[in-house]
Amino acid sequence: MKVREIMTKNPISVSPSSTMSDVVKTLAKNQISGVMVVNKGKLVGVVTQTDVIRAVDMYNKVNKSADVMSLVSAILESKDQKIKAGIRKMMKKKVRDVAKGEVISVESEEELYRAATLLNLHEIDRLPVTQKGKLVGVITKSDIIAALHRMDN
Repeated sequence: MKVREIMTKNPISVSPSSTMSDVVKTLAKNQISGVMVVNKGKLVGVVTQTDVIRAVDMYNKVNKSADVMSLVSAILESKDQKIKAGIRKMMKKKVRDVAKGEVISVESEEELYRAATLLNLHEIDRLPVTQKGKLVGVITKSDIIAALHRMDN
């Protein structure tokens, strides 16, 4: 089975000049955990919920063993004006300053096992799908699970 057969076509994206506020709105509105960064059709980065949380975590209070969403909620509900000013500053940052530069992707004509291997190897949840460098889709772990389920029936 080819990646193009199960990928989500026309994934939601932002430009490098978008702000982190734009990213947060996009993630929340579309109930997604990551967004592709595209410049003139070419994939140039990815911004995930984790990137947003790291940007909000200006005092390095969030660690892997903590309940991240509880900590973020506490930061957002804080009455500390320094924290609020820091969040406002972070929300104005350009995506180009936050997005991961090196993007792991898969070509649309690759076999599904290649996408699964990359997701597992790099411990990521989504994989941009490209065709000659242009973003054409996204494939997630959930997409692969759904494809396996369909194959099993």
